[in-house]
Amino acid sequence: MCPATPTPLWLVFFSTTLECFNMSLRDIDPQGNRRRMRNGELYFAFAPDLIADRRRCARACERYNTAGEVDRRGLVELFHAIQNDTSPLPPLAATAEADEDLFQDEVWCDAPIKMDYGYNVKYDFVSQSFVSSVLLISAGSERMFTSIPTQSGLILVS
Repeated sequence: MCPATPTPLWLVFFSTTLECFNMSLRDIDPQGNRRRMRNGELYFAFAPDLIADRRRCARACERYNTAGEVDRRGLVELFHAIQNDTSPLPPLAATAEADEDLFQDEVWCDAPIKMDYGYNVKYDFVSQSFVSSVLLISAGSERMFTSIPTQSGLILVS
């Protein structure tokens, strides 16, 4: 007879988190849960709306990472999809060079990139990174990151 299979850690965490909130999955207030996430408080990451956000972001990151050579406008469109930014881009300029100049204030990001949610991230340049975007992350000319290798990947430290 085989020994009992241990309970997966994610299931223990999932059950424990629901117990901490003293509620069932269907009773979670999405707006309150997002507010707790933005404020850095304990929140429930397995709520249906947040699962949908992570899936949306994963698909957008995959499209960005596999885009190959695209013009600057295309990169900005793809990156806006990662950030769930639906603001319209400026109209197409008369020349490719002039069109590229329209995006001088947009992020330059080297693939591959991976984020949890995509929103709550504001920066100027990123190179081959994973960004856990639960809380607002701001990086740019006054903030530098370095990575620390761990068994589960790299940790970014500012």
